[in-house]
Amino acid sequence: MLARALAAVAFLLGACSGTGPATTPSPSVPQASANEVTALPTVTASPAQPPGSTPATWGPLAVRPPEDGSDTAALQGTLRITDSCVYLESAGELVFLTWLADRTTWDDVTRTITFVNFDGVVVTIGDGTHVELGGGEAESDISAEEWINERDWVAPPDSSCELERRWGVGIVHD
Repeated sequence: MLARALAAVAFLLGACSGTGPATTPSPSVPQASANEVTALPTVTASPAQPPGSTPATWGPLAVRPPEDGSDTAALQGTLRITDSCVYLESAGELVFLTWLADRTTWDDVTRTITFVNFDGVVVTIGDGTHVELGGGEAESDISAEEWINERDWVAPPDSSCELERRWGVGIVHD
């Protein structure tokens, strides 16, 4: 019975890998004898990256580590992207934006931000886009320097950014 199960698994692996019938050995799949059980290789999936993006390049984005949830406050305005900072212009003020590493991608060619909301909706925005952002405002009772130093960053804010008002992006609606 075990030999039949192993043969079926080998057949399926051969069919999925495109290496041909189960009798064709595959260097990436361990072959088992009738009396031994071999663990299948582990496959690790990584998030899909939009064409043209480079995950190691964050451009002007200030990026924080992944989080499980998001504050529910909302802020509307126009996205403003400079060479070193990203803001939301709202009610005549610039609000500095921070982004989540596991849900944000910067495209250096198009200078756009692609953001995946918790519900799986993907939104791509650029300079001048009118958006509504879910998330929350960072404390304003501490200095910008303290605020930066008290956090873990994937990509910290550029020293030239105006940090008087700060917003952690958790949801993007365009």
